[in-house]
Amino acid sequence: MSEDRERRNASPARCDVQGCAQPSKEWFTVQQPTFNVCHTHGERLRSGESHTAHGSELSVGLDDPGELLGVRWSKTAEATVMVLKLGHDGVVDQEVPVRVTSQLADLLRVRDGSRSIDSDASR
Repeated sequence: MSEDRERRNASPARCDVQGCAQPSKEWFTVQQPTFNVCHTHGERLRSGESHTAHGSELSVGLDDPGELLGVRWSKTAEATVMVLKLGHDGVVDQEVPVRVTSQLADLLRVRDGSRSIDSDASR
């Protein structure tokens, strides 16, 4: 029996991608661990989609925790808004507006005393 056929026969029933219940059809290796993945996730992973290993599971694509790629500040009549630019591999996937409350402004001041943040408008 060929090595690929032995692997296929030994493959567990479920894809190791977080939240996927599809049958596993192939293997995907992330550094040391090898994960069992369904055909769809195998294609996505082979095409270079972002992924992160979490113990015995993988998160893929938008389910993969993003990186903070940038911050844009804006001020409205009611509040200061911090827009978080989140993404993977340097590409922004989404922008999340966050109203700067007094508690958040205090936290940011503690972390970075050089940035002036006006939180009075958000009270």
